Amino acid sequence: MNRTCRSIIWESKRAESWSGGWVQKVKDDQRSAMAHIAVLVSQVQPKDMGNFGEQDGVWVTDYLSFIGLAAALGEQLIHVADAKPASVGKDQKMEVLCTYPTGVEFRQRVEAIIEIFAALQDDARRHRPNRVTA
Repeated sequence: MNRTCRSIIWESKRAESWSGGWVQKVKDDQRSAMAHIAVLVSQVQPKDMGNFGEQDGVWVTDYLSFIGLAAALGEQLIHVADAKPASVGKDQKMEVLCTYPTGVEFRQRVEAIIEIFAALQDDARRHRPNRVTA
């Protein structure tokens, strides 16, 4: 069954150094687009952040991890949408939809998925045959 669950807005940056203003710009774009989740894909991340993480309500990821993050976010939005009919009232539904993507449980689930994805990518890279050029 095809249905729209929620929307994700994506922003991409290819810069040499991190700019704190990017997060606010993506949040502004998120509000304008009425998107439910905002993701910033960048060559560089804020200090003390690995391949991905959440900063001020915006997911920040590197280019190697964004496909795994996209899959994880999409999967979680589907789970939230499936749980929505089980909620009793509209206010409860809205609370679940607004708080879950920025909550600890969601972040931990996404981190676990991305870590597995990154491990699979590393494993695939290690097992590629070496190419010899003449």
